[in-house]
Amino acid sequence: MEVDLFIQAALYCPWLSPSVFVDGSIHLAATPWRLMLDWWPVGQGLFSSGAVVGDQCPPVNWVYDCGTTSSGALLDRALGAFFRHQDLIKASNVRLCVLSHFDRDHVSGIVRLIEGMPVTTLLLPYVPLWRRLIIALAEGVEADDPIFGFYLDPVAFLAGGGREGRIGEIVFVPASGPEDSPPPGPEDFEGGPSGGEIDLKVERGDPPDEASDDPAATSHAGVQVRFLRPAGRILAPLLWEFVPYNDANLSPRATPAFLAAANPLLNTLLYDPANRANALSDLKALYDRHFGSTSELRNLISLFLYSGPLGRLRRQSGVPKARETPPSSEFNRCAQIYTGDGTLDAGPRFDTFERFFSGSGRLARAAFFQVMHHGSRRNWHQGIAAKVRPSVSLFSSDPAHRRFRHPHGEVLRDFWPYGAVQIDREMGYRFDCWLSA
Repeated sequence: MEVDLFIQAALYCPWLSPSVFVDGSIHLAATPWRLMLDWWPVGQGLFSSGAVVGDQCPPVNWVYDCGTTSSGALLDRALGAFFRHQDLIKASNVRLCVLSHFDRDHVSGIVRLIEGMPVTTLLLPYVPLWRRLIIALAEGVEADDPIFGFYLDPVAFLAGGGREGRIGEIVFVPASGPEDSPPPGPEDFEGGPSGGEIDLKVERGDPPDEASDDPAATSHAGVQVRFLRPAGRILAPLLWEFVPYNDANLSPRATPAFLAAANPLLNTLLYDPANRANALSDLKALYDRHFGSTSELRNLISLFLYSGPLGRLRRQSGVPKARETPPSSEFNRCAQIYTGDGTLDAGPRFDTFERFFSGSGRLARAAFFQVMHHGSRRNWHQGIAAKVRPSVSLFSSDPAHRRFRHPHGEVLRDFWPYGAVQIDREMGYRFDCWLSA
């Protein structure tokens, strides 16, 4: 009898420990929620997804970034597997899609994703028009390139072109400031969902002043455009939360002199297509004069995202399939922190990040940590792995890439004791477990 019950429980609770089963803490009736996480093999890029699945309601699913510079075929293969997985969990749309920033290796597949499955809420970091265009220049995008429209107005680009009705709303995340308080801790929520449709709740706020003349800040193309409030969240009530963090306030700021010189060029780029190439070249020269031709301003923008359970919901069983098993006290951690191409070097950037997520207790709840910028040493500092202490450290890159060759050795060695996992052109990573209060 006991053996039969253990086999039955193991079907529902992956990697079930016999000692946990024997002590009576496993109850199948109390495990209605299943957490499924994927990091898809797209080479030099990032495409990650997750879902919390219950029997009584549609899944709460999400995507973080969708792009690569390795091969379009890799992305097509990953998207095909992703769509098949959504069919299996009976998802008819992507509830939340998050783009960390505007580099090709993180957004090149977003149009195919939207065309393959509607997106209810699309979350973007708010980046002023002039800075978006500088990013386009850094990416080698020409004024006559079709994707140039994405940098001019991401709302019109993503919602147009035959994709009308495929996006419910676009929510911009303004830059977080050092004075912003972290949101209330996730343990402050009591109870749990009782079934039925779970709508995501966006904690909305006002747009920043710099968005006043930005065409992307206006609802159009049938899509509502909104802004998240400072330290705001996206909530699946009583079940799950998403907490974004945009550290662009720590980047060099545009001076009034720069903006005065840039505005005529921005108007030309927006309303005079025949002269866009010259205006784009002039904007680059203006940027170089004010910030320096070697400025890394464009590389210091990335939307971090915490994703995790609310209240007492914890992983009931299952240990991440990593190189090393985490201590037993960490078995119940299942939250994730996505960093995109964010920078967490020593100093204010890491200190502000740590204050934001540690002050709310979220950093301690995060088992999965996507290592910044594919494991680049330029976005890292020695000893950061011991500060964030993940159970699984995920590197999404192509180590054989002819140019980048990420991850860098010193970054990999730093995270090696914390379940370092390489996601490349062939190998992805999946985690699947059951949750209970």
